[in-house]
Amino acid sequence: MGIGNSAIRLLMREGNRKEFSGKILQLGKQLVVATEQSIEKLAEEENFKLSEPRCDIEYGKSQYPGVMAISDEYLFQRLGFEVVDALDQNTFEGANVIHDLNHPFDKDFEKIGTYDFIYDGGTIEHIFNIPNALKNVFDLLAMDGRIVHATAINAINHGYYNFATFFFEEFYETNGFQINENGVVRIPDISLGDKVLYTSCGKNSQFAKSVNPSLFDGVVCWTNFIATKTSDSTGDRFPQQGFYLGTWDPTSSVEGHGNSGLVHGDSLVKSIYGKLIRVPFLKCIAKYLRDRYANSLVDWEVI
Repeated sequence: MGIGNSAIRLLMREGNRKEFSGKILQLGKQLVVATEQSIEKLAEEENFKLSEPRCDIEYGKSQYPGVMAISDEYLFQRLGFEVVDALDQNTFEGANVIHDLNHPFDKDFEKIGTYDFIYDGGTIEHIFNIPNALKNVFDLLAMDGRIVHATAINAINHGYYNFATFFFEEFYETNGFQINENGVVRIPDISLGDKVLYTSCGKNSQFAKSVNPSLFDGVVCWTNFIATKTSDSTGDRFPQQGFYLGTWDPTSSVEGHGNSGLVHGDSLVKSIYGKLIRVPFLKCIAKYLRDRYANSLVDWEVI
């Protein structure tokens, strides 16, 4: 659970869309790998107005060799939040809200409906009961509160789960949330660093319509999903995968997610590819060209 400069940049963009204020809850206390100078540089690049901190930056060593971290409270205060809380099932990493997200909150729990922003920076994939965890997020959010899921897409054996790029979009759409952002972050290696790539992966993006495994290209990828709770929102409706809804009913207006091995709707390319992979000595060439084609459709931004 960590926040590096690329995650801070994406948070600033959301803060420019709608100003941050009030109370933020971290799902798991975040390891913030940044400096005062790097935060101010990002703010200048993103034209983001920083707030004055009310606590020390607390430079210190993290549990990772050679990685220096700062106070999570300092970062979120600079982004504009007045109250910074962290939830975990124990106090081992300094959380001040103690609860196991596998289980629902009591109806009289004092934090219900109080948070303006919830940041899941790599926690939900470690929780076995995903439906309960998502319902808990809904319960904790205030009206017009926002949720960020920055969690694993293809980090094998990192947690219990990896998430499809459309998982959060379909869940929160089904439950009446406003979708603010749905993107993919490509990290060159496991360590937190600056040289990362970003692209949209919403339902109308080329990413969602392309070959997902080839676009990962052996790197670790994470979601950048942001949604807002509305007066119509719920937290307990289960979606049906859009790809199959469209398959079952060709007249349906439902946009499909998920892929069948190549680019959605490109029947000519699928036909050629299907014939080439049947020829042993052409199979590797066909897969290479497929991957190059899929990657050519997606615009990656260096963040």
